[in-house]
Amino acid sequence: MRKKTLALAPAVTAGIIALSAAAAQASTIVVYEGDHYSGHSITLSKCGMSNIPERYHGSYKWYATGQSARMYNQPNAEGVVHFVLSSDRNAEQATPFGWESMFIECCGVWVAPGAPDPGRGPIPVSRRRAAAHLQHSRERTARISSSRRPPSRR
Repeated sequence: MRKKTLALAPAVTAGIIALSAAAAQASTIVVYEGDHYSGHSITLSKCGMSNIPERYHGSYKWYATGQSARMYNQPNAEGVVHFVLSSDRNAEQATPFGWESMFIECCGVWVAPGAPDPGRGPIPVSRRRAAAHLQHSRERTARISSSRRPPSRR
């Protein structure tokens, strides 16, 4: 019986680590090559600093899931913060933007500029997936907003 218990321990540990990683998903920005969300796109969602690749400055969609992002007009999140994307409000812009880099603020996670990427880097994303994510985020925001309303007095 002990051998079976010991064999399960690594599997349970791996499951806990996988669930923890999924729960730590940061807010996401989808950046597009062209204006009005056209052309190829990539998703940036790792905590800490990310440079926005040169060819992906045509338009963007921000999906807020609890983390904000500081946007910079210089690479490597250097210089002054140009804009802050909200932690609780989605945003989008159909026209070109000038940000060169960003820093996603994750609670309890800080990644120094130039440090190895602890998460995933840019990944391709389909328009259907981005639209589904936006719809899910809107529904989640609506649920949270309605749960925060004070009870009505009758």
